[in-house]
Amino acid sequence: AGRLLGGPYLWFNYITRMIVQETAILLLDYNRHAIPLDRLACSAAESRQAFANWLARRLRIEPDEVRLPEPVSTAGTRAAAVTKADVETRRPEASDFLETVEFTAIDFLADDPQRDAAIQARFGPQVADLVRRDRQQNVRRAFRSFPLHELPLAQRTINPYAFYETYLSRGRIVFLPVLMIGAAAGVVGMAIRTVYRVVREILHPRVDQDEDVPSDTYCAALRKIHRMRKPVFMGSLWLRARFDAEYLGLPLPSAPPGIAAHPLMESDLDFIGASRQDRIIAEQIRSGHQRRLEWIGRWLQQFGWTFDQLPEYLAREIPYLTNRGGEALRAVVAACVLDHDDITTLAFSIEGLKRVLAHGADATLDGTMLPPGLPDPVINLRKLWHPVPRVRRPVADLFGMPCFPPYDQAQRSLILAYLRRHRRAVRGWINVLLGQGGVDPWAAVRARMREVLLRTDLWSDQMLVLRAVQTLTMLDVQHNCDLVWSLGGYTHLASDPACGDGPPPAPFASALPAREDFAATLPIGE
Repeated sequence: AGRLLGGPYLWFNYITRMIVQETAILLLDYNRHAIPLDRLACSAAESRQAFANWLARRLRIEPDEVRLPEPVSTAGTRAAAVTKADVETRRPEASDFLETVEFTAIDFLADDPQRDAAIQARFGPQVADLVRRDRQQNVRRAFRSFPLHELPLAQRTINPYAFYETYLSRGRIVFLPVLMIGAAAGVVGMAIRTVYRVVREILHPRVDQDEDVPSDTYCAALRKIHRMRKPVFMGSLWLRARFDAEYLGLPLPSAPPGIAAHPLMESDLDFIGASRQDRIIAEQIRSGHQRRLEWIGRWLQQFGWTFDQLPEYLAREIPYLTNRGGEALRAVVAACVLDHDDITTLAFSIEGLKRVLAHGADATLDGTMLPPGLPDPVINLRKLWHPVPRVRRPVADLFGMPCFPPYDQAQRSLILAYLRRHRRAVRGWINVLLGQGGVDPWAAVRARMREVLLRTDLWSDQMLVLRAVQTLTMLDVQHNCDLVWSLGGYTHLASDPACGDGPPPAPFASALPAREDFAATLPIGE
């Protein structure tokens, strides 16, 4: 999103300015030349011919094919024709007088059948068809890509050998400075011509009469929409992926399947056309959450807070959550996944050191290796919820904590030597346990989880807001896709049949904004 030539602001600014400029040119062109049918019937032959020439030029037909209303010959019309013949040549600015002010920017930026019918009734079917075509071309030009495939092969490929044979071989390298000067002069000349053309277009705007953009460029339009909207979409997706384990298709520990039964994140990645790198990141997040959920399930079993046991605890300790056991379980799991209040860090430190101490106390095991199945280490002690960069308690205090089994003096000596050998791997766990664990580390973990249970409604509200924000980002992308599809008059996704036909797909309903639906995703345990 932050690349110099690929950021969302660059594409949004470019496309917006292009559409605004083209719409202004169309607006001025129509109001200068389009004449209502009722007035056209009473206009002089010169005005009728000018209108026919303009419409024929825009429609690329012969002036005789323009359907004009039958002229109404009156004395006033004949007098006006005689007067015009006798009047001297007018100033050039006089031709800038508008024929109508009926057309507005909305006519070229919105597809309104009622407005199209009104234009057809007032200006005729040919003008109405031209408005629809210009509306489509305006959007297609802004959202198309440069048609490199239409250029000759020699102009869209770089062949160093052909360049050498053409400009450098057989002594031609002597003339290389002259060729470089000529090329520089050509670039300067092209720049001057471009500036002249741009200034002329600003002073005397005219509608582009190039070839029409075909309707098979919707894939290019979709890519540009994604370049503008994808960063916000992916930001909300990553935020929810880190917050909501069920969004990743992972069920809550000990709970029956809820919304996790549906691969919501995969559907959203398919909807936005995620890259391979995005899918790798998503899989890494999912794998990390899956490992954490295995640990969280053990802790909930240890505290007696599984899905079946939690309602009884809530009825006794937190009565207002008696009938909201599933919601409370989701809040605790989300807090542990996010490592809120260092819950997971402290629990991981207990689990890791428990295995390390048991391995170090066994003299028959290899002291140069760490035991398998260890949790994630603690790397940065300063960025924790409760920073513990320095701990004054001795390492021997670990043996007095109730979360570890008792060890005799010989085993303690082996353990201390083992900890010194692997101090870089276990230093974070030791500091967290000595700095945050207090007398009973598991009691500290349980107390922090209970604080999360007390704020279940807050966690639910935040998850609701997060899902609603993601829904809005998806609807924003879909609205832009639908709008461009409608205004551009696209009929199929691309000229390649593999892209399929039909309008762009609708977004997946991966967010549940209603609290009732949110609470119902997990049944309440009896």
